[in-house]
Amino acid sequence: MRVVDIHTHILPGIDDGAKDVSEAVSMVSMQKKIGVNKIILTPHYNPYDDLDVFLEKRSVSYSELTSTLNDSNVEFLLGCEVLYSSKLLDLDLDKLTLGDTGYILIEFGYGSPSTEVIRTFETIINSGYTPILAHVERYSFIRDNLDLLYELASIGVLTQFNAEVFLNEKERSFLKACEKHNLIHLLGSDAHGVARRAPNLGEVYSVISPDLKDYVIDNAQRVFFDRPVQVRKPSKVKKIFNIYI
Repeated sequence: MRVVDIHTHILPGIDDGAKDVSEAVSMVSMQKKIGVNKIILTPHYNPYDDLDVFLEKRSVSYSELTSTLNDSNVEFLLGCEVLYSSKLLDLDLDKLTLGDTGYILIEFGYGSPSTEVIRTFETIINSGYTPILAHVERYSFIRDNLDLLYELASIGVLTQFNAEVFLNEKERSFLKACEKHNLIHLLGSDAHGVARRAPNLGEVYSVISPDLKDYVIDNAQRVFFDRPVQVRKPSKVKKIFNIYI
């Protein structure tokens, strides 16, 4: 099985991911062992930081990794994981995409986003980009109000879930409801190290439904090669007595 990991923190020394090039190379080796041969490198970027400085640091880190790795069997795309903020629309979005694709990986912070979030994402989409919302399962304000996730999916925002959540039995009801209502488009490892949140897509593919597995693997390939993702029509999730249906 050859698959794409669309969300990783493998670049060394640039964020809270791989601490050095040795750990980064080990993470790539772990990816290869579980069948991942295409990796999108997505270090954190805060829109309040100087974008050109970030891009230069990313370039230096990438050169260090690839010159040390020297492995033609692994393909990379350079991207980033952008923190959502009101400043997002002031930036050159072309510099924030995953490689030369039209996809942008965006994460929310710990607090609930402003009421302008739908309008902001609509503006990004109308500018010709496709936002991917990172690790959807983490946001308590979404879990408490899945209508927001439905609204985002309905306007064209793609959802990425971290693979590790599918290994947690306590999350079964939530994940089954999201799958049933077509609110899962992509999986990513969000790998940060060889021990802490290690690459794990292979393990997760063995526990999710065959239909979801084929769907997210195909969609990740589509992102990597800048093709339109297959989007199934979403529907609303109901929550009754803390049970998602």
